[in-house]
Amino acid sequence: MNRYETYLINLAEQAYAMLDRVGEPNVFVHLDTYYMNIEEKGFYEPIVATGKRMRYIHLSESDCGTPGTGNVHWDEVFRGLTAIDYDGYLVVESFAAINEDLAGATALWRDVVGDPETLIRDGLSFLCGKATEYDVLRG
Repeated sequence: MNRYETYLINLAEQAYAMLDRVGEPNVFVHLDTYYMNIEEKGFYEPIVATGKRMRYIHLSESDCGTPGTGNVHWDEVFRGLTAIDYDGYLVVESFAAINEDLAGATALWRDVVGDPETLIRDGLSFLCGKATEYDVLRG
């Protein structure tokens, strides 16, 4: 999470340290490129540092809009996933529909996607292309 929501864990290295303290095999790291864009110095190093202890990642653009249209360094992300031989879930997270509950909970007051069909067509196509380019989709 980012510093505006919590102070407990903001960086991948803090998550990794927490796993060491917890010491349980069923606890793992979940990274999110949206929050990494805010808190980390890059994308590759945090992914590689968590290694096999990362089993889940949200692939979110810097504005939670359509992947490939913002500031996330996707080549670093997928290069990192390849480096750790990632075989976990790749989850697209975007705010494609704004409702009052979501807007209030996330302080998102504008439509960052536009047409949800465009998000699915363009964003998913972009991410699948990167996953294929970096040989992340093996299963």
